[in-house]
Amino acid sequence: MNLNTERLLAIKKNEALHSRIIVMPVPYNLRVSDEEKIYKKLIAESDVSDVHIAPHALRTAAIFSVLTRLKESKSRGIDLVKKMRLYDGEIVEGYNAADIKELKHEYQDEGMSGIDPRYVINRISSAIMRKEAPSINALDILRSIKEGLDQHPSITRRRQGTFH
Repeated sequence: MNLNTERLLAIKKNEALHSRIIVMPVPYNLRVSDEEKIYKKLIAESDVSDVHIAPHALRTAAIFSVLTRLKESKSRGIDLVKKMRLYDGEIVEGYNAADIKELKHEYQDEGMSGIDPRYVINRISSAIMRKEAPSINALDILRSIKEGLDQHPSITRRRQGTFH
């Protein structure tokens, strides 16, 4: 359960609402290629679909997002980038399918926190509006994501420090 849900449930005045809510914890996506597809689809359906987005810019945003959702492995000694690549189906030297299975079982709550796709799309939109140009690149998107982290409800200041 995230911080906002916990706050909502803690307010006594919301008691009638509590009985009507069923919390279904669903983890965020942990595959970069799927995350990138989400962004492409949302942008294609938006008002900014005519803005040119530089090659690999959405992939860069997807990599950043997925990395915020992963947890460091204690048992395998694998860094987050390699873990992310394994989860995305890439071949990483020294690791196999059994390792992926073990990594996924290490944390049952992996993917339950981090930056969500809606936040990223809002920040991409913000970058487009601020730049007022017919195109944006990966740095524009990453800069916008970083600038908006203070407004993200579930990312603490301490956690933000790990994203830099």
